[in-house]
Amino acid sequence: MFQQFFLKQMLSKQLAQLPKEQQEKVLAAFEQNPDFFKGLIGEIGERLKKGESQQSAIMSVMTAHKAELERILKP
Repeated sequence: MFQQFFLKQMLSKQLAQLPKEQQEKVLAAFEQNPDFFKGLIGEIGERLKKGESQQSAIMSVMTAHKAELERILKP
């Protein structure tokens, strides 16, 4: 429960540059699919530990899970 709260807070900070409507959409998707997003965070963390840049790690993981992300974020 606390872990999910902290992940949500971290995600909120990362989404600060997005319009409020998009932020709410992503946060709602996170609340509905916390295990999926925790998995993404874990995969990104593994890539970072291997020395990959943060931007590259995020792009690689998001690209690999593109279809699932589109399904989750679809209106």
